Amino acid sequence: CGICTAGKFESDAHACEGCAAGRYTDVGGKTACAACPKGYKVNALNTGCEACAAAKYKSEAMATHTVCADCPAGEVASYGAENCTKCDEGEAPNSVGDKCEPCPAGRVCGVEAMTTLVQSVACPSGHTCGEGTDKAKQFDHQCPAGYYCRAETEPSQQLTYMCEAGNYCWRGTKDYLKNRNKCSVSYFCPAGTTN
Repeated sequence: CGICTAGKFESDAHACEGCAAGRYTDVGGKTACAACPKGYKVNALNTGCEACAAAKYKSEAMATHTVCADCPAGEVASYGAENCTKCDEGEAPNSVGDKCEPCPAGRVCGVEAMTTLVQSVACPSGHTCGEGTDKAKQFDHQCPAGYYCRAETEPSQQLTYMCEAGNYCWRGTKDYLKNRNKCSVSYFCPAGTTN
């Protein structure tokens, strides 16, 4: 009788048997199969362990599982993870699913269980939104007086649209209200007038 090969073990009856689901032997001659550590699954030949892919996990309670589980929506896991981590407000999983990324400037994140940054929404007009803006902070930064802001305005763009001559723009003026406040008779309002 020969030595059992990797992926098999020698049973009490001295026969070579395959390892049970989720267990392996990495070299021949073993009398028992081992379980992979947390964050790893048994390879297809039952001869070793391989790390769970990004956005997947395997906890200690899943030791006999043959596959890694997918992270719930809005959560991430790096390679070889034993659990998933929920992204904070103002963040969403990157395209790989291994880390959270801040919401891009000009956008607002905060949809519950966001799965990608594509689910972010435009910063409201009349305001500017920096990187990592969530729903609670989307109205914190108004466009400066003398200017108006369109939807998706980033802080670096807040001085892009100057209030047109003959009008004045208060702080927080939205693009569709840029001509609402006409200059009073007998007053001169050059471009960029604040009141």
